[in-house]
Amino acid sequence: MSFVLERKRDRDESEITSLLGELRAEVTALETLIPLAVDAQWTAAPAARPREDVTVRMKHQKSDPTSDIALDSGRLECRRAVVRSRSVLRAATVAMRGVRRELARAVEPWTGEAL
Repeated sequence: MSFVLERKRDRDESEITSLLGELRAEVTALETLIPLAVDAQWTAAPAARPREDVTVRMKHQKSDPTSDIALDSGRLECRRAVVRSRSVLRAATVAMRGVRRELARAVEPWTGEAL
């Protein structure tokens, strides 16, 4: 094999290995983060925030903790992110499966066996 072809092969393998490493790191980080996000999407954020019911208290109206949680902007953003992540992960899984199958079909004639 020529020197140029050997360098290209080494570069391809190095780049793909690096990309797979990055993908593994992202999956590991997601495995930690997703359970937190799934839990957080259904409750108001526990972090201290300014009281938004000042005008309500001034009018002597009762607060509504259920609607406060339901309308909590942080919770709603978390819910949107969880829903989107499910969709993106599903698409990524399909894409990765397609890449694997394409590579397997491409090398099958070369190896003489189904992969």
